[in-house]
Amino acid sequence: MVEMPHAKIENAKKFIYMKKYTLLPLLVLTLFCGTLCAQNSKDASMLEIFNDRKKCTVMVEYIIQAEENREKISVQAVVADDKGTLILPAESIPEILPPKMLKDFKVYVPEYPDSGEKCVYLGCDKLYKFHFVRTQSGAAPKGTKPFTEFKSAPFELTQPIWGIIIMKEYFSFDTAYAQSYVSYINKGPYDVALTADMVSGIGGPVFNMDGNFVGIASGNAVDLKTLLLPDGKSIPIALRDDWCSNSVIAERHVKEALKLIPKNPSGDAVASLGITDSRPIKREVAKFLGLKEDESGIVIGDIVKGSAAEKAGLKKGDLIVGFDSHRYKVTKQEYAVSAIFSFDILRKAPGDKAVLSVIKSGESEIKNVEVVFDKSPKTIAQAQTQYFKRLGFSIREFVFDDACARRILKYDETGAVVRWVKPNSPAASAMPKNVYAGGRIKKINSTQVNSYDEAVKLLEKIEADKSAKELVLVLEDINETSVSRIKLD
Repeated sequence: MVEMPHAKIENAKKFIYMKKYTLLPLLVLTLFCGTLCAQNSKDASMLEIFNDRKKCTVMVEYIIQAEENREKISVQAVVADDKGTLILPAESIPEILPPKMLKDFKVYVPEYPDSGEKCVYLGCDKLYKFHFVRTQSGAAPKGTKPFTEFKSAPFELTQPIWGIIIMKEYFSFDTAYAQSYVSYINKGPYDVALTADMVSGIGGPVFNMDGNFVGIASGNAVDLKTLLLPDGKSIPIALRDDWCSNSVIAERHVKEALKLIPKNPSGDAVASLGITDSRPIKREVAKFLGLKEDESGIVIGDIVKGSAAEKAGLKKGDLIVGFDSHRYKVTKQEYAVSAIFSFDILRKAPGDKAVLSVIKSGESEIKNVEVVFDKSPKTIAQAQTQYFKRLGFSIREFVFDDACARRILKYDETGAVVRWVKPNSPAASAMPKNVYAGGRIKKINSTQVNSYDEAVKLLEKIEADKSAKELVLVLEDINETSVSRIKLD
């Protein structure tokens, strides 16, 4: 072994010292700079993803043109395809409004706030109640990109997700970024993620951190608070956000809805079984009947006369525990079983068949019952309407929803219902009781009314008769019958 000279030993010690106390900070600084560069790179990448994904969301404006009111509505929407199909959230258009009252649809792109291309209303799907419009040109709006061009993925509990908010017109439809975490997943007839904070504009697209589409935000964000009163008492209140949402409908349901765009804006005919007021089976009842621990079903409430259910021999109190090839399972939310059953029916078409697994009332054996679905009755939105300006109110057809509210379990019940009453009009000032929306018209000036057409004919005659000074209506509510005496000009 060769010994080092004394000078070389001292130099070696200095080198070791410098390496220990000088290179270490350099190493830390290098690591910090590397982390900072990586973060900057990540931020730059996220900004790039945001700028690309925001191309799939737009603002849609339309007019609700009711009897004498004209209201402008703005709602965020998602571009679905290169044909210019746009998806609007369920709450963007009141379900009871007939399509003839929806006017002047236009789409605005954030990058081109003066665009305003005209659109046509297509209707809403029968399951998720998304609304659809399409550009008149039949092409995606300039500068947009359909969400279907991006990869999609399911959301997961605790996962960070983000969305896009389109500001209102006075912000020139500019875009903003929102981010939150999936705090709960509600599994019912369809999956909905609930987030801790606002995650997107209502109707806006939502993505995971990789930029994959995970769903559409639907419903207002609601913040539950307690209001403290001066007397030491308190009341619970809910603050609703008119711009943002904290719930997201899963991407697979959005894609299913796209396949269910109706051919008629008023809605196509859907399957009907004719069961009302059904409710989930209680766990103790399921156990008594010998169902498995995870199995559930619904108890039939009432049967509509002449319906598919009645024709199949189903009765009030029978239990439905399966539909075609699947059995109903216990869910965290008890009501969800009934909703899943409704979705099973809605996925069928009039004339389709299904095999129900049924336990007849008072029995324990499961039997297969084949049903052939009816055509669904008219909805309120599909009902005919007419406004009588001089009288100060409008009417619409009496439909099955009205019959159900009155416990009339027949599809063929006809009549007329008051749809809207103009404030400060002769109808609103009627005595001894004012005319009210929802009242069923039983008599007009002592003449019995049996159909919508009869009501229209009588009211048109009275409105045209300038010598008529009074109109008397007999209206039937769910619980009472009243008389409204209207003084005419």
